[in-house]
Amino acid sequence: MSTIGAYPITIDLHTQNDCYKAARARKKTHIFVHSTAVKGPQYDPRWKQWNRPDFKKCASAWIDSAGIYQTLPWTYQAWLNGVTAGNDCGIAFEICEPSADTPENAADLYGKTLYLCHALCEEFLIRPSNVLCHAEAYMVGLANNHTDVTHWWGERGTPWERYTMDTLRADLAAALSIKDEYPFDALVVTQSSPLNIWRDVRKTRSLAKVPSGEALTVTGTDISGWFRVEKDGIAGVADGQYLRRIERDAADEAGGTGTGAAMAETPAARRRRSHRP
Repeated sequence: MSTIGAYPITIDLHTQNDCYKAARARKKTHIFVHSTAVKGPQYDPRWKQWNRPDFKKCASAWIDSAGIYQTLPWTYQAWLNGVTAGNDCGIAFEICEPSADTPENAADLYGKTLYLCHALCEEFLIRPSNVLCHAEAYMVGLANNHTDVTHWWGERGTPWERYTMDTLRADLAAALSIKDEYPFDALVVTQSSPLNIWRDVRKTRSLAKVPSGEALTVTGTDISGWFRVEKDGIAGVADGQYLRRIERDAADEAGGTGTGAAMAETPAARRRRSHRP
């Protein structure tokens, strides 16, 4: 677990940006972690230039080697995910990628990311499982198709190998002293055809098929009936109406001889069933 440091947040609101002027306040349930995909340029002067009229992008905040900068009121809709649903529900910030991936740079930028996410989770009661990077948000239909931050976070043979989105969510859960609802095991319950694990909610490509009666692991957010799932090392998304959570009693959790696993519907399945005859 990484220790959460203390970093000042500089208020530098982008008042000239059309996004700021639109002033669309929304309820925030997610945090989206983006990065610039450009090595070297810092927030000032490169990205500070987003503070101008007729510019159709705007982040909630920026992180670079010099600090953390808040550029929108936290409740405002940001224009960063490329999908309205994601812009509405999330606080979205950019990390400026360093010119050199040194252990010091990695620890510094990860530390600032952890600090900002922790502060926002506390203020808006956001669960760690709802902290997603741009690539993960795309999988569940809350962003357009980008790979950040997975193109450098967790990259083997670099100082970023130890820092992943899973690491970030685990550190947040530990710091917030909560037991997140994810991951949990679920049983596939289809009528005849196996359940597809899709690359994304748009069903662009099936990564695997799981027969009815087999279990898989649900690892993340329930978005409009979809879950992030894993099966035999394959990660994607699956339709929650065909999953039943496997509930285990206290004796099972402790390794004892309890009553065994009981199947319970996922929240998505309950919502879908309530609308079916």
